[in-house]
Amino acid sequence: MDNFVKLALNDLNKKTEIMRKEDSLLNPNLKMSERYYRSELKDLKRQYVPYMNDKSETIVLIICFKTDTAIPTYYKVWKTELYPSRIGGHHAFRFIVNLSKSNYIEIRLNGAG
Repeated sequence: MDNFVKLALNDLNKKTEIMRKEDSLLNPNLKMSERYYRSELKDLKRQYVPYMNDKSETIVLIICFKTDTAIPTYYKVWKTELYPSRIGGHHAFRFIVNLSKSNYIEIRLNGAG
């Protein structure tokens, strides 16, 4: 499963690098560090939600969020409640793995809040 997380994280970091460049063009005075935009595996908490789809394929929804930027309310309960998709921005993302086909399907950044 870690290999899928690493692949998705690599794709996410490519997307957020584009966001960082766009942000700096829109607001040259904004000096956000690359670390603000970049996610590292060691900084992420992960939640796994397995299920079977209508084709009887084994699917896993993986929710990742940065521990240093998590909303405190959710960070306290992340082991018992799903991290909400409407918060987190590029510090939180989710993607779907199809274990039956050994691929990951999509990656989505969480909302801005």
